[in-house]
Amino acid sequence: MGYGLMVHSVDLDKILALCGSGNDTVRRSISGRFRQQIIQRNNDLDLSNERGEPSIFEGIRHLIMGGEKTLPGFVYSYAFEYLVEFYAKTLDNSLFYTCKFDWLREEIGEQLRAAGAVVEMDSLLFERPIDAPAPDDFPVYGHWKAAAAAASIAPLRAVENKSEELAAILAWCEFAASRGEGIVGYYY
Repeated sequence: MGYGLMVHSVDLDKILALCGSGNDTVRRSISGRFRQQIIQRNNDLDLSNERGEPSIFEGIRHLIMGGEKTLPGFVYSYAFEYLVEFYAKTLDNSLFYTCKFDWLREEIGEQLRAAGAVVEMDSLLFERPIDAPAPDDFPVYGHWKAAAAAASIAPLRAVENKSEELAAILAWCEFAASRGEGIVGYYY
């Protein structure tokens, strides 16, 4: 098993409004829908599944209910991913899973720059949309705002003989723009 990029089209404004909202009904819905996956991931990460103990469940609670973020950054990274997945449409990442991190940043990043795209690979990997501690290692995550994704369509369409990867990114931007959404990316 290797590392790769997961991408989601999602209404970022909706998720950011949820963070700190105190909406316990949605918090419980998210934790309930993904309960088995969260339990497994907690086990894989040597986190507790006990109520109130450091865990992804607790990270979700901190993000939605507000208050001080006292858990390690990686916990909030995974917790935020479940908020995203609750509302998002997962995009085709077949060309990006598995892939090397440096290849994304250098090769694909350069293709985006050369195309004149507004979106940048580093933003999709590092520009975290929420106020929470950064992970020390994995997962890394970031986002492209809806306006940036939409503004990247014309420059990406104009590229002649574009790579398969650039064509895939164009498809992500077109899909997100058709829904007025941004894109969240996770690399792990």
